[in-house]
Amino acid sequence: MHRIGRTGRADKSGVAITLVAEREQGLLANIEGMMQVEIPRVPLPDAVEISEVLTPDEMPKVSMPNIQVKNTVDIQTNAAFHEKKEKNKKTNSKVRHVEKMKKKYKRPKTRGQKRK
Repeated sequence: MHRIGRTGRADKSGVAITLVAEREQGLLANIEGMMQVEIPRVPLPDAVEISEVLTPDEMPKVSMPNIQVKNTVDIQTNAAFHEKKEKNKKTNSKVRHVEKMKKKYKRPKTRGQKRK
């Protein structure tokens, strides 16, 4: 369905032409039912030639997904695999706060003698 022109707005009149294909007649009937107005129909003049050639915009769009495929590397040659350098082999070890304090102060600080 294709509408050409301008409908009336703000109590002003307007003229619009709607081109409807035979397969869209049901849609037009639904629109008329919602608006509760029968849209007048005028047949297409015989002098109008209908082309079967599609414009570039009317051509169906074919899109192929671009799938990335990983290259398989022969593991026997070790071409893509190597050992880490010594500086990159280091791991972070978690040290608790209490352990840091023991190392820094040699013995934990107390707040006076404990009562029995």
